[in-house]
Amino acid sequence: MNPVTNKVYVTNSGSTNVTVIDGASNTTSTVAAGNGPVTSAVNPVTGKIYVANKGGSDVTVITEAQAQPNPLTTAITPLPGNTTTNAAQAFQFNAANTAPPPVTNLFFQFDTFEGAWNGGTSGTTAGSFTGAASGLTVGTHILYAFATDGEEATSVMLASSPVIGGMAAYVFDEEGISTSTTLTADVNPAILGQQVMFTAAVFSSASGRAPHPSSMEARFSEMLCSTALDMLLFQLVH
Repeated sequence: MNPVTNKVYVTNSGSTNVTVIDGASNTTSTVAAGNGPVTSAVNPVTGKIYVANKGGSDVTVITEAQAQPNPLTTAITPLPGNTTTNAAQAFQFNAANTAPPPVTNLFFQFDTFEGAWNGGTSGTTAGSFTGAASGLTVGTHILYAFATDGEEATSVMLASSPVIGGMAAYVFDEEGISTSTTLTADVNPAILGQQVMFTAAVFSSASGRAPHPSSMEARFSEMLCSTALDMLLFQLVH
């Protein structure tokens, strides 16, 4: 399945084709493949589908949208390390047109082609735009963007017909807010069976990573062994 275009690719074993289901309309179409297609994989960035043909011992590559030469291009400035911890991360776009009409607008969207696109905010230099995400979840995301040129309506040509530029795609990770944890005890136990209260405090920060859970468990186990207590009372303070 390609979540970007909302299409499902079904390999028809024993045939030489693949059935394509359009999730928006529930209509189907057939695309030629090799001998005995058995499985498929989708690259949502390039829009290519790879079909493994068992009978032919080869792979068929299907391109959803045939790329045509386009003078209107868009570049997305990458994030440091291709990662962010900001759910409302801002992005920088730069569009250029080798044809005479100037770039006038830029549109972007995350993880899909479906639905309404967001309009970029033009910058101080020609072709520069900015745009921000809203409510990014933790995980891997794909940012898509394209520009349009200035072929707008005139007194002669009453209808606007701006040219749509080529699609740009950028993959990045949203890692969430990093945290750090401190653990303190109210007393230093001196006898076996003495009750101890531990206080854990969790802090968020704009940089760095949270301690790996396994390392925290290891340090906690060492603490339990070193104190040799039969009973422990924990209270987490948020």
